[in-house]
Amino acid sequence: MAKLFRDAQIDGGEWRTYNGEIAFLIRRIPAAKSREVEFRHQGRKQSVSYGKGGTRVEFDVEKAGRIASEKATFALLDSKGCEIEAGDDEAAAIWFGLLGKPVKPGDLVCLDGAWTPEIKGRVFAELPDLATWVVGQADKLNAAAEKDEEGKG
Repeated sequence: MAKLFRDAQIDGGEWRTYNGEIAFLIRRIPAAKSREVEFRHQGRKQSVSYGKGGTRVEFDVEKAGRIASEKATFALLDSKGCEIEAGDDEAAAIWFGLLGKPVKPGDLVCLDGAWTPEIKGRVFAELPDLATWVVGQADKLNAAAEKDEEGKG
């Protein structure tokens, strides 16, 4: 049975395992939210040109990364077993600022239950593959919900 929410903010999400080690609680990204993020970063038009070599579509890797990060920030709700290590004084200071508790170089910082938009942004900036994975999992949840709805119709 598909779970539909008038307000996507109350979607409780589902647990998904990353690399067999860390569990992340991920919610679906509604189509309207997905379009809103894409339009904000790339506008409503896409540039396509035709020439001797065929169709050419401009692809901006930085924009794609920002889109994935923003969508992942929406989709990620929590984690189980997610820790990062403050590798040096600079990283420790950054994590102290984000978490509001003392962090020393070499400390393992548990992010479970601490995922603010700022922390998500920092993590996804450092680990863009994780942002892409989170968005992919949210897309799979969307596809499963759509399939459930089609089966009812």
